[in-house]
Amino acid sequence: MEQRLTQDAVAALQPAAARYTVADTDKRHLCLAVEVMPTGRKYWRVRRRSNGRRVQVTIGEWPAVTVAAARVAAKQLYAEFAAGRVTSPRATPTVEQFWALYQERHLPALAATSQRAYREAYAVAWPIHHVRLHDLTRGHLARLHGDMTAERGPALADKVRAVVGSLLGRAEEWGYIDQRPRLPKPNGQRKRERWLDQGEVRRLLAVLDEYPQPWADYFRLLLWVGARPAEVAAMRWADCKLESRVWMRCQKGGGVVPTHLPQPAVDLLRRRPLHYRSHVAAARGRTWVFPAVRGRAGHISPSWKAWQDVAAKASLADTCIYTLRHTHASWLAQAGVSLQIIGGQLGHRQTATTERYAHLALAPVAAAVEAMVSDMVDGRSRIAG
Repeated sequence: MEQRLTQDAVAALQPAAARYTVADTDKRHLCLAVEVMPTGRKYWRVRRRSNGRRVQVTIGEWPAVTVAAARVAAKQLYAEFAAGRVTSPRATPTVEQFWALYQERHLPALAATSQRAYREAYAVAWPIHHVRLHDLTRGHLARLHGDMTAERGPALADKVRAVVGSLLGRAEEWGYIDQRPRLPKPNGQRKRERWLDQGEVRRLLAVLDEYPQPWADYFRLLLWVGARPAEVAAMRWADCKLESRVWMRCQKGGGVVPTHLPQPAVDLLRRRPLHYRSHVAAARGRTWVFPAVRGRAGHISPSWKAWQDVAAKASLADTCIYTLRHTHASWLAQAGVSLQIIGGQLGHRQTATTERYAHLALAPVAAAVEAMVSDMVDGRSRIAG
């Protein structure tokens, strides 16, 4: 059966008792066809004879893979068929070919910083780029993860593992593979629980009083609002309601969370335009609270180097930028604020994320219990006397 395949035409195809195939009448796309299963699922296939044998490549499932995307993939396969690189009777795209579709369909839903992190992690996973999805095994993934752990460290290895896992999950969801291979166990990096005490906060603020802009204000806001570094870096004036002291914070991965701005943060934001050192920065500053420096477009990016300099001057050992976020949450917990409210201020989607501060939230309870039991003991002593 042949017909011109369009989105409407594919949508109109109905399942039958047995699977059947409808080929595209446009032969420029290497005999592109859609196979309709009895369950109603529809898969894009490319069939061709290569080295004397009939070869089929599964491009993906409709509608996750549109007609336009299937045709682009079919064109990309032409050179591989011509070179004889596709020999398996039922082949799938390579990891690199699927990555192109993954970038187009999945990455735009993520925050800009997450997109950059995904691309950097994928680039490091070059040993599996040319492996076909159906040929990828747990052995490939285990070797990649083990070599990355030994050569680049456990943290980066786990990031690469997470990105590859997401990539293969989408391949399974979109019908490129029946089942993704099992991932190796993560290295399980211990999360830092470091936070600053009162003396360390005083030293930090004293250093920031003399530190250059925009980092002085940037690090102060991180401490005072408890947001993620990338979220503060991308703060927009349009999202700041200074009269009501609310920041409509755009979270990583999407979504907006109302975040309270304490009075020192409001005062800082009202002074921010005074620190724009050029007309270009002032123009960008109409959009961004922290416009990019040195003539770059957009807003600043979190600077680990600047934080290391500040931490060294303030004698803050074993800290990172995220220590300021943990400090904000830890001080709230010690003040007796409920974990639910802390999670709302920090923008946690899962309560389990906030539970790391549960032991600190017991501090006010412990003090009250100690005082109460002490009164009991003292009262008993007075009665006995």
